[in-house]
Amino acid sequence: MTDEKNLTVIDEETLNWVMQSIRKFEHAGAPPAHFDPTALTFSWRDVFPDRFFNMDTLDAIRNNNRGHWPVFTPIQVAIIPMYDPSEGDGAILDAEWKPVMYFKETRTGWAINKTNCEAMERVTGTPNPLIWAKRINGLRLLNGVIKRRQQITFEIADKNEALPPPASLEDINQDLFS
Repeated sequence: MTDEKNLTVIDEETLNWVMQSIRKFEHAGAPPAHFDPTALTFSWRDVFPDRFFNMDTLDAIRNNNRGHWPVFTPIQVAIIPMYDPSEGDGAILDAEWKPVMYFKETRTGWAINKTNCEAMERVTGTPNPLIWAKRINGLRLLNGVIKRRQQITFEIADKNEALPPPASLEDINQDLFS
């Protein structure tokens, strides 16, 4: 396997050992791995996913997708209390209820702010967030500026959109050394 950014090769023996370790722990009762260490885009971030998307997370995903913003398949919207855990035990008392959209491809949710709720209502034709996921096939999350504030925003996307094929080592060498 090749890591295109560092142009290093992970030998098959190491990769097999990692996969056998994962299977061994899963058979022993550990929860299934929610990451694929054989993927070209595998990152430590896959092992420690964020609970909610933030702009840095989206930038990292975009970098792994060769500059393309991620497209996700919405599966449900939950209304949950959002609070800052760094504020200690009393933070839950200051929680605000927010809609959070969850996706088929990731365990990371998208906390939808008021501006995006207004846009989602226009796109789906309903103010009810519990219906939004049923009315959208694909959603592209991206960092943008709305109402002069930098924030996560979205576009409706075709889930069948194809990313360009990954560059081969030959292509990379050709670009670098010719």
